[in-house]
Amino acid sequence: MSSRGKRLIIGLGNPILSDDAAGIFAALKLKERWNNGEIDVETGLISGLKIIDYLTRYEEILIVDTIYGDNPGKYYRLPLEELKKSFHLTSPHTLNLYTALKICESFGMNKPERIKIYVIEAKNIDVFGEGLSEEIQGKIDEFVEYILKEETGGNDVNI
Repeated sequence: MSSRGKRLIIGLGNPILSDDAAGIFAALKLKERWNNGEIDVETGLISGLKIIDYLTRYEEILIVDTIYGDNPGKYYRLPLEELKKSFHLTSPHTLNLYTALKICESFGMNKPERIKIYVIEAKNIDVFGEGLSEEIQGKIDEFVEYILKEETGGNDVNI
């Protein structure tokens, strides 16, 4: 039997950069709605070696993040191949998710069986402020419902 955790939700973002915090808000709402004892939630600015730690400790990882886009409030699942568009999942200054996965692979380390990335397009990613823009705030509950339906097949998750 595996000693690894079943599922981790990572809500990425900076809580003082307006809409950049959308991933954090969504992850915390997911925790309220879906936490059945097998789901852990981490939020904030997560990168570097911490990513490898998470990759080796969990069977499944769901990442909830903000992305640049032309349609603030639009949300969708981002294929792993498109990591370059994500605000927090790639960086020239630190270890990103793609590189962390390759390191785990190269050293024969445990990797999650499944990684899914859910993103919401933001209006204000680089504006200082604690709180989301009206456009994004009005879409957070919908975004969370979308993730829940994708992950549970529409089953009741208020456990």
